[in-house]
Amino acid sequence: MEDRLKFRIWDNKEKRYVEEYLDREIMLSIDGTLNACAYDFSGNRSIEDINKNNRFEVEFCTGLKDEKDKLIYEGDILKITDQGIDDIVKVYYENGMYCFSISPNSANLVFFDLSDNETTCEVIGNIHENTDLLGEE
Repeated sequence: MEDRLKFRIWDNKEKRYVEEYLDREIMLSIDGTLNACAYDFSGNRSIEDINKNNRFEVEFCTGLKDEKDKLIYEGDILKITDQGIDDIVKVYYENGMYCFSISPNSANLVFFDLSDNETTCEVIGNIHENTDLLGEE
């Protein structure tokens, strides 16, 4: 479950996932603050809160992997096949747990046993780049 501590960052301005901000490393503080960290020639570190205007969205890893061994993150869109029936679901975090939702903006929780041999899941996109997969514009 070491993958559970991973996260990715969506830049709402640049419309892409980022690993750096202005050539500086991005760090997530324990209080949830997203910071850019830089070092000068003397080794002094400067830290800047870069998400004051909610430019970035942090999406945490669920710790689960799909059938192709790809990590599953919040905001991913999955194709889940359970007993021959295909569903397209989005992954989100609510009330302390990861949930799958079948329809856009649905609060209906669907439970799948991803360890069941008859259930497969594949990451087919994410909510930022592939909203069409959920029937959203």
